[in-house]
Amino acid sequence: MKLITKESLFLIAACLPLTVMAQVSETSQPQGTPQVWSPSTNGGVPALSNMLFVGTTDNSIDPTSTLNGAFAVAPDSGSATPAVPTGVWGATADIANRRILYTQSGGDDFEAGTDLYAISYDGGAPQLLGQITDVNGIQRMDGLAIVDGVLYGTAADGFTNGFFSIEMDTLFATQIAPFGQDVSVSGIDADPDTGIIYGVNDSTAQLVSIALDGTMTDVAPYPAGYTDIDGLAVGDGKAFLVTDEGSEPIAVYDLVNNVYLPSIASPFTGEDIFSAGAFAVEAGIDLPDPVEIPTINLWGMISMIGVLMFGSFFVMAGRRKADR
Repeated sequence: MKLITKESLFLIAACLPLTVMAQVSETSQPQGTPQVWSPSTNGGVPALSNMLFVGTTDNSIDPTSTLNGAFAVAPDSGSATPAVPTGVWGATADIANRRILYTQSGGDDFEAGTDLYAISYDGGAPQLLGQITDVNGIQRMDGLAIVDGVLYGTAADGFTNGFFSIEMDTLFATQIAPFGQDVSVSGIDADPDTGIIYGVNDSTAQLVSIALDGTMTDVAPYPAGYTDIDGLAVGDGKAFLVTDEGSEPIAVYDLVNNVYLPSIASPFTGEDIFSAGAFAVEAGIDLPDPVEIPTINLWGMISMIGVLMFGSFFVMAGRRKADR
């Protein structure tokens, strides 16, 4: 919120703005060893407010795939706490309702991220909201974003590659724009401060912005050595690029100064097929701009007294004249 100071004059009969590109730091912030998920010790999802929510999903037909599950990660320290043990395909923060929305496999590998779940910022068990569909039936969503209460999604599965809007009541998806089979935009998220949707485009190895009509614009190249980024979280003026490999830290891009910042250690211990990210930021309070209340300084007070005395003189003179 920009504060604007308004100068006021109190009158009483007197006048008293070079884009810098840099490669991501190879030094990750310190992080402890990720905890192992255990329902008996965790008792449900930890509090997620002001935390990164990052997760991966496994490929049931790939023997090298290792399900990492999802974690709540402190964006400053990188410390991680297990969130959910199940696979996560796409995720975003529903700030107005203080919850994380994420997609998960509906039961077989082909369906992939078709079931939509919600987790409260305050923790607790995830809730299944339903299955995402479109005119052709079940529709997977690899990335999610919310702008002005509207849920958007991206699919990067070949024939249905594209950018979608999703009705929250019915979970029916309508394709806004196709991306084509040679474009792979998976993770997306919206900047809560600007409403701009960002995405990761593996086809060109670029962090991109996506207009609401599906038009893409390059923002910044991937950090050196990164070629496959599936998850994205945006918040606090930063974009957090999440891969599905524990050997690759979470890259952090400063959207204000257009530069990569020191990365955050990944909580993942193995390689999966897909990754997701979201930032559980709290909604800000939009206060009105302050209005300065006019005040009377010393000279203003003296002038006012003088005017009152001068006015009183004429009033008294008028009365005396009338009495005559």
